[in-house]
Amino acid sequence: MSDSEISQSPPQVPDTVPRLRWWMALNYLNLDAPLVAVAWLALFAACRDVFVPLEAYYVLGIAVWCVYTIDHLADTRRSASIEALTPRHRFHRLAKLPMTGLLAIVMLLGGYITANHLPQQLVFAGLVLAGLILLYLIHARAISETNSMRMPKELLCGLIFAIGTSLPALIYGGALNRLQMNSLLAPIVGLTEIVTSPDVLFFGLLCSLNCVAIAVWEWQPGRVNDAAAITRFVPAVREHFTKLVLILLGGSLAFPLTINLIRVLNLGSPGFPPYFTVFFSCIAGSTGLIGLVHWQRHRFKPDVLRMLADLALLTPLAAIPFIPQSIWSLLKIAFGIGWD
Repeated sequence: MSDSEISQSPPQVPDTVPRLRWWMALNYLNLDAPLVAVAWLALFAACRDVFVPLEAYYVLGIAVWCVYTIDHLADTRRSASIEALTPRHRFHRLAKLPMTGLLAIVMLLGGYITANHLPQQLVFAGLVLAGLILLYLIHARAISETNSMRMPKELLCGLIFAIGTSLPALIYGGALNRLQMNSLLAPIVGLTEIVTSPDVLFFGLLCSLNCVAIAVWEWQPGRVNDAAAITRFVPAVREHFTKLVLILLGGSLAFPLTINLIRVLNLGSPGFPPYFTVFFSCIAGSTGLIGLVHWQRHRFKPDVLRMLADLALLTPLAAIPFIPQSIWSLLKIAFGIGWD
């Protein structure tokens, strides 16, 4: 081969550098997490028989996308070697300028929709949640810098994601309007009510399990990109992850069975919406899918496993069409009915 042919040949990417794949575009562009959040918000609303307008779905998707994009752009600054980056982080380093510009545009769009279409109580509650997200980011950075962990960041991430996802459904359902209190205090009381809701708690545990699964699957000697991952501080989680799956699966099945048993035996009203069984079926289904992927993890590469982890959380897409309230909500969203 001549020198000219060598110079014209495309550069070879070392085997140690994660390759970018076009079919992973949703993952690289951080569109997977917003899709999961919007799907579960629709399920929260349907199971609670609450109408959530389209603008709330827009803002939720935008907020989730912005948080993930900011976090990934920040992660790329701390790693000096591209070989240590996951494919998504490598994409953010290569496309840092356009992703930063897109982030600014999307944040302005989200701010406009929030200021003009969302109720004041939801805005205040969102600001409180933003403070929790900031504390989470600070906590994750502290874990990386101090090499010590007081609480797994995966647990915090899952619970915060669950609170943010369910927040519009509870607020539009009147959880704060019934309180008849100062609007500055209502969001705090509302967040407390959300945390103590079984559906939010189990969804938070499911999201945390998803984060732990990714940390377990992406763990490789000498190539651990996330310095705050639970696998660094609790190595045994890699061996006992299946037990975590079984615990959450058992809880998500036992809870609705107990509710239905109370109703059948006329032991009183359990105080939960009738479609909670559907909700917890989705929790159990997603948990089972994560366990199935974990069982077959050796067949897939880490970036494929991450995509499968996201797909495992999309069980609401299969359940929502079977809930009459969700069909009515979709019609109201499509034709603009029900907006005050």
